[in-house]
Amino acid sequence: MWRMSHFKSRGLLLIWLGVSLLLFSTNGYATETLHYSFMADHMVLDSVYANGRGYAGTQVSTVNVFDLKTKQQLYTLQLPKHADSWNDKPAPLISLDISPNQQLLAASSDQGVIFIYDLSTQKLSNTLTFAGLDLLTAIRFVNDDSLLVGSLGGEVFRINLQGKQHYFQEVEYAPINRIELSPSEKQFAVATDSSILHTFETNSGKKIQELTGHKDAIRSLAFIDENQLVSSGNDRRLLVWDLMNGEFKELYRSSEAINALAFDPIRKQIALPIENHQIALMQWPGKTIASILPGHKGFITALRFIEKSEYLMSSGSDSKMVFWRIP
Repeated sequence: MWRMSHFKSRGLLLIWLGVSLLLFSTNGYATETLHYSFMADHMVLDSVYANGRGYAGTQVSTVNVFDLKTKQQLYTLQLPKHADSWNDKPAPLISLDISPNQQLLAASSDQGVIFIYDLSTQKLSNTLTFAGLDLLTAIRFVNDDSLLVGSLGGEVFRINLQGKQHYFQEVEYAPINRIELSPSEKQFAVATDSSILHTFETNSGKKIQELTGHKDAIRSLAFIDENQLVSSGNDRRLLVWDLMNGEFKELYRSSEAINALAFDPIRKQIALPIENHQIALMQWPGKTIASILPGHKGFITALRFIEKSEYLMSSGSDSKMVFWRIP
């Protein structure tokens, strides 16, 4: 059974986004690097990449599609309004992901709805609805036919694209902020508002362990390998976890919340936002910051290494999506 929400979805969405994205500015410095910048319709809440194109999901329920090769905006997808809604506004966009075959784009929304777009036709191909659930705060493709989904109420479940549930786990009564698969995809990690990390077996949904070390909501995480991951959040710390023994070490402490992370498996470096909305590239293993990118004019919401780590893609509250050529 789905856990029923006790709040109106749009009002709660605004509160959740506001708490999730609050940051504070400090002084910093940056090095110059080649980059390409695109302006989205509004604040970018989440972004993904496939086939040379960046997909920026905005606060006004659009997905702007930018082409890295031509340096042009190609088209915009508009989320529809809910079928039973009296409101003329489109459904809110919360989280994005693209299938491994790079043919489908999934966008999670409120009222327990996921919209699936066929990228070859740029059309809405399917709508999945889960009665009793409200905001779906995180989604991640496991394969071309199934998704992991996290909710505002603290549930995580796996479904196929026909809506059939494979398993359902009540993690804790706190919003799910992020879901990440390990490199082998045999396990996944869940970041929550409660400051606890959880890991699960992907096939069975069985919980592997709980990891306690953060002091506030966890906003992002990234696997380094099967036995290590990094996490960050509102406590302004970057932690690395040894999944074999559950222990952690602090790699970095910022003056503001760290809302996004990415790991480069080729150059072995971690990308993270730092002071003044800049982006640091930290060498791994170790704590040395190799370079700093100028970043954004607002807080950074997503980071992703792309094109065999030749570029880092970032997006933020300044409505920008930027492709940084890695020095």
